Amino acid sequence: MVIAVQSAACKGAGPGWATATAAGPPSSAAAQATAAKLRKRAWLDMSSPPENAQISPRFGRRLGAPQPRGGNVHPGPQEFMRDSEEFTRCSSQAVERACVGRDELVPMVTSVILPQPVPGAAAIIWAHRGASADAPENTLAAFALAQDQQADGIELDTYRSADGDVVVIHGQTLDRTFPGATGEVTSCTTAQLEALGVPTLAQVLEATTIPINVELKDTSVRDQGLPAAAATQVLRSGASDRVVFSSFNPVGLLGVREVLPEAELAVLLPEQGLSVLPQAVEMFGGKPTEDPYAWLVDNAIPTVHLHRDSIDRATVSACAERGLHVRAWTVDDPERAAELVGLGVRDLITNRPAMIRQALAAR
Repeated sequence: MVIAVQSAACKGAGPGWATATAAGPPSSAAAQATAAKLRKRAWLDMSSPPENAQISPRFGRRLGAPQPRGGNVHPGPQEFMRDSEEFTRCSSQAVERACVGRDELVPMVTSVILPQPVPGAAAIIWAHRGASADAPENTLAAFALAQDQQADGIELDTYRSADGDVVVIHGQTLDRTFPGATGEVTSCTTAQLEALGVPTLAQVLEATTIPINVELKDTSVRDQGLPAAAATQVLRSGASDRVVFSSFNPVGLLGVREVLPEAELAVLLPEQGLSVLPQAVEMFGGKPTEDPYAWLVDNAIPTVHLHRDSIDRATVSACAERGLHVRAWTVDDPERAAELVGLGVRDLITNRPAMIRQALAAR
């Protein structure tokens, strides 16, 4: 995939373009990080925009570009806004130097992405809680094995410990993961959890090199400030270019942007699919909505994680028309994996990364 980024014109300089190649789909953490870096130097290249440029829904919505409704479009007229925190976070260095602090209208920056097929890859494989079919889930051993099995990314679950660290474990209570243990994860100190074999997010980030999907468990999102804490740890670890944040709490998920405004966010949905997103938004204190697609676009959330059985061709098409990316969970059946790829789903979250990759490659 090729990413092209346009900076705004300012102080007599025309709009600039810069391009680079990034692995993964347009909504991937790697692609978004590349786009963010390019925005800072786009003004150096004053060439014309690439042909058939498709506006990224993630950046386009936040930065004021028109939204595509299918097909390829050229960037439209730029919107303008006064100097603000949002502008200083998102504008290019050239525009910041020329305009920040001046009481005048200044252009925003538009990012565009040109999707290209990934050669030789039937799907992007995410290891669910690591290679959890072959090693204990959410452990350093499972994550190391996922990398050995050539998984493209890792999915993991997070809570906050009693002393505030972000720890990696799935169940809210210890007995789900450790038979015989009692108590809630959030009531235990980091030392107590580490004694059981629970790693911290910091340890996982240090031990891995591939992209990570950090799921924010909804109870900690609601009660313990988990989104900001997890984002802060990712920032400290220098891993913001390879992390996606997801949660069943769509409203709390937005808290990640307090620390990492450029982070990729993904709403997790249960077996019922996108139809229950309005209910989830209201349940977690968001403004009521009737249209799940509009809510995602309006909040610049480019990705949905859908249960494998809730995905059909109509859903994939509806998401594609709105520039939304679909990841399927949890896909351990090779036949269903092939069906999903046939529907246009390119990201599969699985407990068996090696088996699913081999099965798809054999087709």
